[in-house]
Amino acid sequence: MPYVGLTNIGANINVDDVAVVPKHDIGAVTIVNGNEYMYIRATAAIAVGDALIVDTGSTFEPFGLTPATALNQSVEAIAVVAIPSGSHGWVCTRGNVVAKVAASTAANVSVGSSATAGTLTTITISASPTQAEVQRVLAAASSRAVITLDAESGGLAEVQIK
Repeated sequence: MPYVGLTNIGANINVDDVAVVPKHDIGAVTIVNGNEYMYIRATAAIAVGDALIVDTGSTFEPFGLTPATALNQSVEAIAVVAIPSGSHGWVCTRGNVVAKVAASTAANVSVGSSATAGTLTTITISASPTQAEVQRVLAAASSRAVITLDAESGGLAEVQIK
């Protein structure tokens, strides 16, 4: 299948559909219920709610995604369904979606990648920012903005991706 990127493929898409053999163009984009979704290839196992980054070592870049695994990574999407490594599926790139967040994450805060695979954590900066805090804010600014809409509950929270 060709790698097209940013092609709106229309309605009647099941964003829960996962397949080993791609059913759509990798990189295809569609809108379902006001949310934007992109069809990707998982370059590692992806769980529901994982914060995802582009796998820059993948031949499927920029449409090969993997869970974020460190601070200061540029979050590109949130998984809405589990996608096994090497399989294809839809991920949310804009809109409101449930994501994995660190314990005690409050509502209405900016979140970014953490050292826990696929999990978002609050972005904080002190009055005298450290280099690590500045790097974290810059990484968040270079990715899609992610803001919590409600407080963490059982490791999950509704977030908005902009």
